[in-house]
Amino acid sequence: MQLDNKTYEELNSLLTQINAELASRRSTEIEKLRAEVQQRAASLGLSIADLFGGKAGKKTAKAVAAKYANPQDPSQQWTGRGRKPQWVHDALTAGKTLEELAI
Repeated sequence: MQLDNKTYEELNSLLTQINAELASRRSTEIEKLRAEVQQRAASLGLSIADLFGGKAGKKTAKAVAAKYANPQDPSQQWTGRGRKPQWVHDALTAGKTLEELAI
């Protein structure tokens, strides 16, 4: 395919079409592989759970217990993971320590 004589808009349209086709083919390949694995597992008397130790699909994150609570509003809690909530930032700026905010 000759691309030198294509306009920017034509190339962009072609890129969009290619990306859509790639996504479609990827989905098709995934479905084929899934069917092959299920068929092979079934021929051995196994389930997907037997092969992979649980339900097939996405893993769910486990809830983490809160470690810190807002002294002014105990319903506001933080696990200590991720970005600090504004109330934690404000308390630390006011001179409190995380130990003082611990539950």
